[in-house]
Formats: sequence, structure tokens, C-alpha cells
Amino acid sequence: MKYLDTSKVKNYRGTNFHIVPQGKGVYFYHYGDFVSNYTDFNYIDALYNSVIDVQNMKSDILVIGLEIGCIPHWLTNVCPLSKITVIESNEELITAVKSMGYLPNKVNIIHSDFFSYEPKQKYDLIITDMWWEDNTETFDEINLLRKHYDNFIKKNGRFYTPMLSPYIYEKITN
Repeated sequence: MKYLDTSKVKNYRGTNFHIVPQGKGVYFYHYGDFVSNYTDFNYIDALYNSVIDVQNMKSDILVIGLEIGCIPHWLTNVCPLSKITVIESNEELITAVKSMGYLPNKVNIIHSDFFSYEPKQKYDLIITDMWWEDNTETFDEINLLRKHYDNFIKKNGRFYTPMLSPYIYEKITN
């Protein structure tokens, strides 16, 4: 991946998650309802190349969910003038990602619940980095978030959930 040096992603065993770098990606295990995702870093290049046109955009961007920080890291590189805020509910995950040192300091991470956080401003782009499964429960949660954040999207702004492209879905589930 041209935007993230994977050598900085380290094995980390948290209280309710585990990060395991492997090959050109990272396994992220969440123990709660046991979720296991393999994130191939090429999926972000696929977003950039075919889905999101944000090159050099000077915008206010909100990322819902930190995961391992790939999307906020990518955004700082393709939108260096943008203000990027991330909401993450797992404080230990925030600490783990920050300790690895690959996420730029300009990314503002807020520890809060995704569904109850009330932003203090409007955003040009709200992008989620929480779901990778194509099922009814996922769509219901996405719709709840869209309703909750609708009032915080600027005119001509977008709410985007990068998960359903067959290329991306195939890459991260293998």
C-alpha cells in the first residue's frame, strides 16, 4: 500500500481485541461477538482509485470507527489540508494505534460512542470504518448512523460506508 508503512503495525493483544500483522495486511480480532477481519491494505488504494475522489481536498472529515487507523492515515496523505476527526468507542484501541506511531498527530481521535456522539460542527465527508459484512444487522446499524449524522453533513457533503464493492469484500474476507 502506498499510504501506510505496514512495518509499523505491531502485534497487540488488548483486553477485547487482537491486532496481528500478516503479509500485506492485518488481522483484527474483536472478542465481544467474535469478529475477525483480515484487512488487505490494497482495499484503501481501491477506494482511492475507484470510489472516493478526495485528492487535495481541503475539508472537514469525520471517520466513524478507528479499526487500525488505515482510513484516517490514508486521508491525511491524500487530503493533507483537511481536518480529520475520528470517533472510536474503544479507548484501549485508541492507545494501541497511537503507540504504534504510524497515525499522524494531526488526526484528532475522540473517545465516544458512535451512536450518541454529537459533533460540534458539520462535515464535508463522513466515512465509516466499522463494518465489513453484508447482512441485515449491518445495514440497520448503518441506517441508524446515517439518521443520527444527517444533520452534521454540510450541503453537498457525503456519508460513505466503504464495504460493499465486490473487490473490497472479496479481499478482506479471504
